Amino acid sequence: MSWKRIAVTYAVALSIAGYLYVQTSGRDASVEPAVTTLAPLLQIVPGLIDTMTIKGEVGRVLLERREGRWRVAEPQGAAVTSDLIDALLETLSRIPPIEAVAADDASDAEFGLGEPSVVITMMAASDPVASIHLGDRSPTRTALYARVDGDPAVYLLGLNAGYYADLILQELAKGSAEAN
Repeated sequence: MSWKRIAVTYAVALSIAGYLYVQTSGRDASVEPAVTTLAPLLQIVPGLIDTMTIKGEVGRVLLERREGRWRVAEPQGAAVTSDLIDALLETLSRIPPIEAVAADDASDAEFGLGEPSVVITMMAASDPVASIHLGDRSPTRTALYARVDGDPAVYLLGLNAGYYADLILQELAKGSAEAN
């Protein structure tokens, strides 16, 4: 490379740097777009939940928190990893909806919520806290449809919402198969 080309390259680089400096130095910081954080779909405190029911295609499991650890109350003899249940609660307490896709009950079948694939009901001190119905995956297979009891809207949630519930139900099914 010749000295002339190097000089031209540096001149172009300095011109671009000067242009960018002029463009950004005059900006007012208060004009910067605000970053919005969406609220989680479920307003729950995971540590307060002491009973949970997960119902899916393979069956129903009743879980109870005793001495800080989750145990299977029903069906008798079944076992599920306590950390999976904690992960499910943490995910449900933090995951915001991607978007609301429908606002009425008439759309249940369209989103797989007529007979949801998973229903998770959470209780604290024998009082219902929240219940979420998880339906079909979106057409792109990157999210799933959900509805919260008491809210007519159908939301699109990230797959993590159903991932841990699926793992818990798989452990339940595996335990049932081994018992037979």
